[in-house]
Amino acid sequence: NELEFERAGIIVSVPNNEVARLMYYLHCICIVIDCNNDANIQCYINYNNWYQLSIDEQKVLIDLCYAFSPDMCHNKVFFQFDGLCPYASNEFYEIQQIRHQFLVAGSILIAGQQRCINRIMAFKI
Repeated sequence: NELEFERAGIIVSVPNNEVARLMYYLHCICIVIDCNNDANIQCYINYNNWYQLSIDEQKVLIDLCYAFSPDMCHNKVFFQFDGLCPYASNEFYEIQQIRHQFLVAGSILIAGQQRCINRIMAFKI
């Protein structure tokens, strides 16, 4: 089967803050596995308002990022592919057909829940 990609992201500016960067990471996770409808996660992905998180909420953010670890996502929903990132350090792509070049699964098990994969994120180092 062929895999066809359509760019689906926009260029953003993430504040130069560790909490904001973690929130952006979680935001990226929510884009590829569509957890944006989970009301409990919304306050943790609004990286431009990073300063509004309490210390306890920052601890929850760290736990969430740990649950959605990069090791778990690499080569499943996040792929290192410089050629797909011409304008930014990462780009999101809609999956138009089935799986071929990147062996993209239809779903991923995260924290005991099966999540549907709607997009992938390509990144460059």
